[in-house]
Amino acid sequence: MELASEGQEQHGISTTEQSEFTTEDTSFNENILTDSQLAQIKLFEDLNFASFIIYKVMAVLIAISNLIIIIAVLKYKNLRSSTNILIVSLAFADLLNSPSLLLARMHYYIPIGKYYDIYIKILACLPHALTVTSVAASHITFTFMSIERWLAVTFPLKFKSLVTMKKIIIAVAVSWLYAFPIPFTLVMYYAWQKPMEFYEKPFTIMDIIPLPVFTFLGPVNYCLNITLMICFYISIAVTLKRRSNFQNQHSNVMTTQNTKRVTQMTFIILALFIIIWVPYTIAVIFAEKIATTTAGYISFQILLYLISANSFMNIFIYAWKNKAFRDAFKDMLCCGKL
Repeated sequence: MELASEGQEQHGISTTEQSEFTTEDTSFNENILTDSQLAQIKLFEDLNFASFIIYKVMAVLIAISNLIIIIAVLKYKNLRSSTNILIVSLAFADLLNSPSLLLARMHYYIPIGKYYDIYIKILACLPHALTVTSVAASHITFTFMSIERWLAVTFPLKFKSLVTMKKIIIAVAVSWLYAFPIPFTLVMYYAWQKPMEFYEKPFTIMDIIPLPVFTFLGPVNYCLNITLMICFYISIAVTLKRRSNFQNQHSNVMTTQNTKRVTQMTFIILALFIIIWVPYTIAVIFAEKIATTTAGYISFQILLYLISANSFMNIFIYAWKNKAFRDAFKDMLCCGKL
């Protein structure tokens, strides 16, 4: 044994070096990818490229649809109601998802150069910050919309004095003063603390901000707002049911019917928002377990497509349930020739 070790040392290979070489060689063999693993990597690359294209198309659709809504309310006087001002606020919140999707995954294509680290962090985190701001603004706008509809149904005779345009504008301003600075600043602050190695692999919003902050901004805030909105709409449904049991004067009936149609429209928008965002919120919480399989990854991408599509679905609901919106959209698309 001593002769063997002396021979190894004469050839310049110590026992320690030989063991390290053997270990490295074994680990290298273990890291050789199989055909199935290579196929899975290729599938993920193809899905990522497809997602990249789909997000850019959705970004354009979101921008066009929400700009049409905003311009319609500002252009046509018959659309300037308290509900429609809140709809404009909701359209602005959805509009934030357009630059968010346009910038998504763009940080992978930034060439190395001056201020490379800064550009990477901004492009990687800005989409998440805009999305969180959009969701926060949507939540509080839906809450104000529920309160406004509850007042319209419960106090139809006093509604115009209770809900004025000035009060609605103040409510919209308050919602954006809450929604933009706090979530946006928190996301960008925590993202800026991450090292550059963090941005070399895919990440979610839960990887950026601490769990307590995410819990407050996400599930807790989400559940509180939804609970509050459901309570208002249950009260609205009970009031409308009670009111339908007896006949009022003709003018009052017509007002109730118009109020009912607007309330149905806002409820459909809210219900669609909840149905799409609840599965996604659950998926984000369990993202590490879901995204490890091909089926889970595809399911997660489908949920992402749905929440992105939700930002341009509202225009179709407005055209379906509101004749004034429908006429305005027709007039705009036909360049005022109708």
